[in-house]
Amino acid sequence: MKKQQKKRIRSLGSILLVLAMAFGLTACGGGEKTSPVVENGGEKEAGDTTGKTDEPGTAGADGNFNEEGYPIVNEAVTVRIMGLKHPIQGEWKDLKFFQKMEEMTGISLEFDTPALDVFEEKKSLAITGDTYPDVFFGGMLNTNQQVEWGMTEGILIPLNDLIDKYAPNVQAMFEANPGVKASVTAPDGNIYALPQINAAPIAYTAPVWYNGSWLKALNVTEDQLPKDLDAFYDLLVRFRKEDPNGNGAEDEIPLSLVSGDILGSETTECFILPAFGINGSKIYVDDNGVVKYGAMEENYKEYLKYLKKLYDEKLLDNDFATADSVSVTAQAKDNQVGLTIAAIPQNMWDVDTEQAKEYPIIRVLSSEYTGGKPVCTYPNSPIQQGTFAITDKCQCPEAMMRWVDYLYSEEGSLYIHYGDEGDFWEFADSGLRKHIEHEGMANEEYRGGKITPDCGTPCPKWVRPETEGSWEDPFQAIRIATTDEQIVPYMKEVFPQTYFSESDADRITVIKTDLDKYMKETVAGFVVGNLDIDAQWDEFQATLKQMNVEELISMYQTSYDNWAAANK
Repeated sequence: MKKQQKKRIRSLGSILLVLAMAFGLTACGGGEKTSPVVENGGEKEAGDTTGKTDEPGTAGADGNFNEEGYPIVNEAVTVRIMGLKHPIQGEWKDLKFFQKMEEMTGISLEFDTPALDVFEEKKSLAITGDTYPDVFFGGMLNTNQQVEWGMTEGILIPLNDLIDKYAPNVQAMFEANPGVKASVTAPDGNIYALPQINAAPIAYTAPVWYNGSWLKALNVTEDQLPKDLDAFYDLLVRFRKEDPNGNGAEDEIPLSLVSGDILGSETTECFILPAFGINGSKIYVDDNGVVKYGAMEENYKEYLKYLKKLYDEKLLDNDFATADSVSVTAQAKDNQVGLTIAAIPQNMWDVDTEQAKEYPIIRVLSSEYTGGKPVCTYPNSPIQQGTFAITDKCQCPEAMMRWVDYLYSEEGSLYIHYGDEGDFWEFADSGLRKHIEHEGMANEEYRGGKITPDCGTPCPKWVRPETEGSWEDPFQAIRIATTDEQIVPYMKEVFPQTYFSESDADRITVIKTDLDKYMKETVAGFVVGNLDIDAQWDEFQATLKQMNVEELISMYQTSYDNWAAANK
């Protein structure tokens, strides 16, 4: 819809809102709303034309809003929220998290919760049809949507002043996590949506594990695990040639990729490629703040040759193009896989928690290309964008900022993630937390079905490393310790989360659509030998330029420079 048409619709909504308020139907959400809600499958769906609400007051009016303490409002108000509902979750109105928040704050919520497969469509329709909510919660608002709906349309309101006045926990999160504030600040200097932050490295690093039984069979101790490209190759050769699974056949797969795509594999992208002095096959930023495209770097040719050698010698799974988590898991449980990615070894190999302690995490690699320094990258950002935003329909933004700020406290973050003590968890004798079992329900089924939407839906919160490490799980402690010791000191971010102008965002989408497809096909072709790396390298480089990769780099450089300026 054109902006002029949208403005006319919103103006009509404003007129209806004024008329409703004239009849005394005031509320945080605007009395008889421009987008009434009705029950639909246990939730309330915005955009219907029937039904009305009967809310008793407006936050901020006649001293109803409390700047400190609880409740946040003295007289109950109602807010309409929209968020992604994962299939594992119960109806949001029945979840204990929302019920407790209403009891604590005095703010009731009406829910519009589209499922994952239709959420983006429903969200866009709500915007264009002027039926959007007071608040997006678990709204998955990407940076492009924040720019369009915040900077351009004015639908998402700036949160800066509200954060300064009413959100001490959000401020503390920004102070404790350098770069986060810049990563959620739009080009106009405003924050239009709050993120989820998980500051525990195990949440965003790549967990790649060695088959501990093979290491034991070959008498390789953890101190002897490879720390450079040559030693890594040598160990993979031993995996292939020395029958570590003991079945007398050369059926071992030393290195297995779960993704089916070398460019999408965290093992190759996060641990092997950085050892060639390149932090990403596509866009990345170097230590000097210069944006580059990895495949255009000269060392990338050597990286491709290294992977081809692994492929030719069957050290890299020759069926990587069709591999997925199901096939790789089956191979691992049959003791055919030497190294692969998994949250924990137990998810891949047929081992229990005690045996998994002997399955070590990969060591960061170095080479002559890095000057002998170990380097790795992390594939996921600790920042999940756009989990909470307030729209111009909300009449109590101060109250909702205080409401969400609780979730950035340590107590609130723990509560939205795990619920109350004595329900999903309890303290063990060790002083650590342990899960409470519920007959007939798996842990995640109970957590999402009964307690919180923060089980499948990215929700606003700040998870501290100590929260992830506070569980009585012997392998969790090992995973945290090995990640902190073996990965964290050497890892780099490929590219921070930044914003682009609407025109640049549109242009980037056009360029990347064809460029990404070409990269996937060509890199795979080089590795399996369908293309000759030396003979066709110049053609590869020329094609990248023809596909406007230099224009892409320029737009990312501008975006990075804006981020860096905001991060000072």
